[in-house]
Amino acid sequence: MVTEDCLNRVLPVVADSWKQLRRSDVDRLLNQIFYDDKSSLMVAAGIVAAKRPDLQKQIDQSVEWISEERGWSVIKPTTDPAQLRDIIANSDMDVLIVNRRYAEIRNTLANIGHEVDIQIVMAIVDQMASTDSYFVMIANTLRQ
Repeated sequence: MVTEDCLNRVLPVVADSWKQLRRSDVDRLLNQIFYDDKSSLMVAAGIVAAKRPDLQKQIDQSVEWISEERGWSVIKPTTDPAQLRDIIANSDMDVLIVNRRYAEIRNTLANIGHEVDIQIVMAIVDQMASTDSYFVMIANTLRQ
């Protein structure tokens, strides 16, 4: 399983720090790791994107290149929180959101072509469930 710790161990092979990671280093960084499948590559890409959002274009290109090299279909990570919030809010997952069923929401997103790190899903869903008046109303109705 790919974790942030795994990427932190590989990072010194290509750059001195996350801050010093260059666009040209992204391919090398992502290609240094063994992936069981496409989803583990997407997890690694999400971690790199969280550390260096300014390199998102290169990350997407690296994911596409590695996916082609390994014969995986290309699914680009969806990392824009506003876009994800809109997708989640408009996907008939009201009860899942209110009950904070993160894995089911993530799987639903994957089924419609949006690979998203579970931690990103958790942050967005937590915000929606606790601050959006529509979802707060649903939660209150379900509790009655």
